[in-house]
Amino acid sequence: MDRISRFLYAMKNIIRTIVDRELRSAGYQRLGSRWYKSKPEVAVVIDVQRSVYDAQHFINIGFWIKDLGLFDKPRTEQCHIKLRASSLPLADDEDFGKLLNLDEEMDEGERERRWSNFVRNAILPFCDDNLSVEGLCKTYSKGQFRDALVLKGAHALLQSLS
Repeated sequence: MDRISRFLYAMKNIIRTIVDRELRSAGYQRLGSRWYKSKPEVAVVIDVQRSVYDAQHFINIGFWIKDLGLFDKPRTEQCHIKLRASSLPLADDEDFGKLLNLDEEMDEGERERRWSNFVRNAILPFCDDNLSVEGLCKTYSKGQFRDALVLKGAHALLQSLS
C-alpha cells in the first residue's frame, strides 16, 4: 500500500471512529460497517460509504418500516426510505462538502470537531425523530424526504397516514 493509500485508509478509519463513537453513545449497535437502532415500528440504519472515484465519503441513512416487512438487520440500500446525510437541513453549509472529502484541505482537528457536531446535532436528532411511523409521517408531510428514495409501499403508507 503506498503512502497516499495508507493516509486515505487512516482517514476513512477516523471518519468511522467518529461516527462509531457518536452513534454508540446514542444507543446504536454496530454490526460490521453499519449502525442500527430499532424501536417497535421503525429501525434506522446508518453506514459510511467511500466514493470509488476519489476520497469523498457519504453517510447513508435508511429507515425500515416494520409494518411493511420483517427484517432484523437490513442494509441501508434495502430500507424503505433511504437518504444521504448531506440532504439534512444542517448540511446546507457551503463547507459541508469539504468535511467528508478527504482530498479537501482542512485541519484534521477541525474536521473531527465539525463532523462530531454534525452527527450529534443533525443526524442523531433526525433519526430519533423518525423512529416511529408517526415521526416518519411528520417528516414526510413537511417535505423533508424530497431528496430521499422512498419505496412505493412506504410512500403509500406515509401518504395515507399524513
